[in-house]
This record gives sequence, C-alpha cells and structure tokens, in this order.
Amino acid sequence: MSDDILARLMAVLESRKDADPETSYVASLYHEGLDAILEKISEESAETIVAAKSGDKKQIVYETADLWFHCLVLLAQYVPHWNRHHRSWQLILLNVVWF
Repeated sequence: MSDDILARLMAVLESRKDADPETSYVASLYHEGLDAILEKISEESAETIVAAKSGDKKQIVYETADLWFHCLVLLAQYVPHWNRHHRSWQLILLNVVWF
C-alpha cells in the first residue's frame, strides 16, 4: 500500500469522527466507542481464521482486508496525527517482513 493511499484512507477515517453515526458506519463505530471497535476486530479476526482454515483464497483476502480495515479504524481513533507516525509504522512493518 503506497503512502498516498494509506494517508488518504487515514484522512477519511479521521473525517468520520465528526460524521453522523446514522449515515456513516465508521462514525457509528467511533460513536459506540472502543468496545465496539474491539468487538469488530475480534469478529473479523475469527472470520479470518475460519477463512484460512477453509482454504478459500478469495474469502481469506476478503476477511483479511476487513480485519485490516477495522484495525485502521482503531489506529485512527488513537493516533489522530497519522502523518507524524506513519514512517515509524513503515519501519515496524519492514522489520516484521524481513526478520
């Protein structure tokens, strides 16, 4: 994922904090609070595991993307100035991939 795409996505997630929970799924998660976000991450984690165990590649990709999305919602909730921190995350991810 390029820096531009990730920065744009994080900006959209950030903008949803002030959106109407009735018209925005992400705003509804923010409105419901941390427990709602964590519940979705837990649910998506379980669904990713089930997809992996089934061996269905399309479902694995779909569920992993859903899990990542909800993790990004969590990050946007607690790291509001993503542009100040995204380089650190890139370095962490590179370390995970290479080591």
